[in-house]
Amino acid sequence: MPRGDCLDQLDASHDRQVRALASLVAGARELEVNAHEVRAVEWGTDEVGAALAFWQRAVERHFADEELSLFPRLAARRPDLAAEIERVVAEHATHRALARAVADDFAHWEQTRAVGDAAALRAAIAELDAAHQAHVRAEEPLITAARAALTGPDLAEAAAEMDARRPAGGGGGGGGGGGGGGGRRGAG
Repeated sequence: MPRGDCLDQLDASHDRQVRALASLVAGARELEVNAHEVRAVEWGTDEVGAALAFWQRAVERHFADEELSLFPRLAARRPDLAAEIERVVAEHATHRALARAVADDFAHWEQTRAVGDAAALRAAIAELDAAHQAHVRAEEPLITAARAALTGPDLAEAAAEMDARRPAGGGGGGGGGGGGGGGRRGAG
């Protein structure tokens, strides 16, 4: 992988995470606001389910890429950033807990199909979304610092480790929802 490609991969992963969260927000809105419309509920259910599956698969791998491959190398080259790196890595546990809460709320909504439970799901997603947006903003300067501080061999080693975490033939994590399967209102 040429210099910087693993950093570009992490940036692209952040973009996919943002899209997955947008899918979660849109899907949960449909479940809450249009609960009486079968197609809206089908679409919302598909959207939330696909985005959650993405989050559970790809985001955990992304966290490992940062925690095990990128940030240790950056901390070694830029010890002045160690405290910020530690803080950002600690936020991953918060994101994991928030994502579990979203998954639990979605599973509960699937059992009840109650508007109140859809509202709770939407609130949990909003909390995850806000935390994630702040987290990505905090990581951006670290990615910029990595571009300046890490050597070609550092980046090549990180890229090899990241590649080893992925299934053979790619399969980084998909598009993170979006597109659902149930069809939007007014379709057909």
